This record gives sequence, structure tokens and C-alpha cells, in this order.
Amino acid sequence: MKKFEDVFYEYFKFHSPSISWGRQKEMVDQYENHIHFFIGDLLLSEIDHHIVLQPIRKLEIEGKTRSSNQVRQMIGRIFDYGFYCGYCHHNPIEVVRKASKRHAANHFAFVQSCHFHYLYKEVRQLNILDLCHNIAFLIIILTASRTKEVCGMMWRELDFKSKIWFIPPHRMKTRIAHEVMLSEQVIDLLQKWKEVCSSEEYVFPSRYKCRDYITGYSIRRAILKTSFKYSQSLHGFRHLFSTTCYESGKWRDDPIELCIAHKPQSVTYSNSKRFYNHAKYREEKRLIMQWYADKVEEWILNEPFEEVN
Repeated sequence: MKKFEDVFYEYFKFHSPSISWGRQKEMVDQYENHIHFFIGDLLLSEIDHHIVLQPIRKLEIEGKTRSSNQVRQMIGRIFDYGFYCGYCHHNPIEVVRKASKRHAANHFAFVQSCHFHYLYKEVRQLNILDLCHNIAFLIIILTASRTKEVCGMMWRELDFKSKIWFIPPHRMKTRIAHEVMLSEQVIDLLQKWKEVCSSEEYVFPSRYKCRDYITGYSIRRAILKTSFKYSQSLHGFRHLFSTTCYESGKWRDDPIELCIAHKPQSVTYSNSKRFYNHAKYREEKRLIMQWYADKVEEWILNEPFEEVN
């Protein structure tokens, strides 16, 4: 018989080729920080639901329901793998699952468009973002892309002629390649920034780490210093984009969702559409992104992009 730790690392080795490096690190951290102390040295066959509940209950008591749900799911997968390999004859997590607290997800905060001007003005007046972070901040807003995708943007991903930003699968949360249609405002910003950028590889290179790029920390810190610290998050700009597009009534659902790298083939769609619609809606996406960039420029009012410094 095998210990839980042995089965965990066997499972990890089996699945690691198909998951990202970040997810691999997250799995090992979860095991070492939350699971190993309680059941790592126990034989898989001697772990019952009373024992397996201990790491989950600890996290629930601490109010970390998201982590407790993740730990419960991981333990369940290890036991499923163990059962498949013949290391055990049961999965005690099935009993625990019915009695565990569920994580209540909080949506990312975002301001209404009528307040956007004041948020942007406060961030600018703080004067704590250098030119690199200022440009990145605007690109996050104008493209409605995830912070990590923008911060890690590479010059070779950009096609200024076709006005498309091609993001490779390994940089996407969904592991699916994504095309961002670039508005005239974004093209103008990036072309001017390229003239003074210190890197030929990364669009937003780190000042402190060689051959690396910035993080969203400085931009988040700037927002937290404004009066909107509880009502706006960096990810919230994606919510603002989606809400603005849908409220306008101008655009169809599928192109809007594709603009922010969401699958339009959700469970609310018919099965045929979910599996057979591979349309990319490039031209409609281009119109949406330009329309939205014009909207943002209207909100900013007296803060022309070319004066960002």
C-alpha cells in the first residue's frame, strides 16, 4: 500500500505535462501547506472521512472557503487516481463534499462609466506610476485584457499592420490562443512607446529583473490609494467593458464575449452552437474595440492619451 504523499506525487507526475507551470506550482503549494501535515504520511487505505476532514475544517474555520474547496477537490482527485490504480477501495471525500462549506465568489469591483473620469484623474494626480506603468494601465483599460496578459505582452505578438495582438495559448488563462483587435488609440500608444522602450522583447520590461516584465502590483497600489479603492479593481475593467457593450444594445453576444476571451458557447447555448460554432467575428470585434476606445476617450475627457507621462 502507498502513502497519500506517494500517490500525490505520482498523480502530479502523471498530469504535469498537460498543465501550466503556474498550476503545477499551485498544486505543490496546496499540498505542502494544507494537506501534508494532516494526511501526507498516512496510508491511503487507512484514511477515512473523519481524518480527511481535518485540513478542510481548519481552512473553513479560518474563513478560507476558497482554499478549503480547492483542497477538498484535490484530495478527491488523488483518491480517484488511487482507486483507478488499485491503491484504495474508496474515496472518503464523497462524504465530506456533502457537508463542506461552499465558497461564495465575490465579483470584481468596478465603477460605472460616469465615475471613470474621476478614478482616472485621481490615479494620474498621485503621480506614482512611471511612463511604462501608465501605458500598461491604459492598455489594460482599452483592451479589456487580463492584467497578466498585458504585463507580459511581447513585441513579436503585435502586428501593427493588421492591428492585431496575437496572444499565444501558453499565456492565456484558457490555454486557447486569443486575438485582440487593437483600436487606433492603442496602436498610437504602443508605437510611441516603442520608440523609447528599453526592451526589444517585452513591451513592458521590468526595471529590476533582467529579461522579465512588470507585474500589476504598482497599478493596483495606485488604485488602492484613491477614493475608489473599494469600488474598482484591475480585473474590474473587464467588467466595465462587458457591461458597457451589453448596455449599449449595439453588439451581439458572441463577439462581445470573444473580445474578452470568453467562450460564447456557454451552457445556455444550444449544443450544436457550443460544439460547431468556430466563428472568430474579427470585423465585428474590431468595430467593438474601436467603439469602446472612443468611449473611454470620452470618459477621460481632458486627459489626452498622448500627454501621458
